[in-house]
Amino acid sequence: VLDGEDWARFVADGRFSFAGLFVRNGEAFAIRNRQRPLYMGNAPGGVFFASTADIFKRAGGFARVREVPAGKPLKIDESLL
Repeated sequence: VLDGEDWARFVADGRFSFAGLFVRNGEAFAIRNRQRPLYMGNAPGGVFFASTADIFKRAGGFARVREVPAGKPLKIDESLL
């Protein structure tokens, strides 16, 4: 990816397990492939990310817990609040 490979295709490829957040050109994204879960949940003050929905349930205080779709980047912006 650092050598110019398309990062979305690299992650979606599925040859490995991946979920993460990254910033590119001043924009933040969450991305995962089918081998690795990634969830987001709203709480006062922002949007938080975790590997499983259960983490949000145990922590408490999170609303709108939902899975990040596999294989396509999710732009992290104010629309998620």
